[in-house]
Amino acid sequence: MVAAALLAASCGSEAGPTVPDISLNPTTTVADDSGNAIETTTTTEMPGVELELTVAEGTELQPFGLEVGELIEFRELPDVSFDVVETVEMGAAEPPPIVATGVARTITGGVWWEVTVNGTTAWVERSNVAVFGEPTEILEEVLAVLDVPPRDLDALGRLIGRTRFGEARARVTLPSEPEGLSQVAGTVVVDLIGLRDEGVRGERLVIQADIFRNNGGATVSTTNVNSIQRFPVCETDAVDGVCLTDQ
Repeated sequence: MVAAALLAASCGSEAGPTVPDISLNPTTTVADDSGNAIETTTTTEMPGVELELTVAEGTELQPFGLEVGELIEFRELPDVSFDVVETVEMGAAEPPPIVATGVARTITGGVWWEVTVNGTTAWVERSNVAVFGEPTEILEEVLAVLDVPPRDLDALGRLIGRTRFGEARARVTLPSEPEGLSQVAGTVVVDLIGLRDEGVRGERLVIQADIFRNNGGATVSTTNVNSIQRFPVCETDAVDGVCLTDQ
């Protein structure tokens, strides 16, 4: 089932994560005027401020909020000025597990979570990963305000996304290729970024529709939307499918 697959967890590996060779206080050996070796230390502060409220250690995070084919970048420290040490392609058939360490920091412009991915400990912007709450069916709610659905899954997904939030309130992305473009039944996944609600910062919609074709399949005559499942994207973590708040 598509919805279940979105939240499937992966078993952990027995091998510990590989920590990049990063030091906030690197030591360098140099020679003094007499040729004697001496050690010098350069102190670098960890960017930002540590957050107490964050996702629990061991929680598997899901790629979120980018278009299919774009890369999620994992950096050695929590800021875009630091080197990228790992990447994960959005929409990859078998993306590697992204597991939270339980550490988070806030810097100007965003929140960063420390994670392990491909055996490496690194930092990722929270906007590019997600913890999902329990899904709910919102088909009737959306159809009540939806114009005539387009006859293309990509356009259908983006239209429903804009219907949910409006052009000015949220960014709509398709994190995976629509399935079933040449079939009767199809599925499209839509990520909505920008919503601010109690404990929630966005949504993932899983939309299932039937596409009826005429002229031997050459033209589309009708699109029927059968199901729209809404997965809330939690600000931090979820317990029993319910997003936590800071209360």
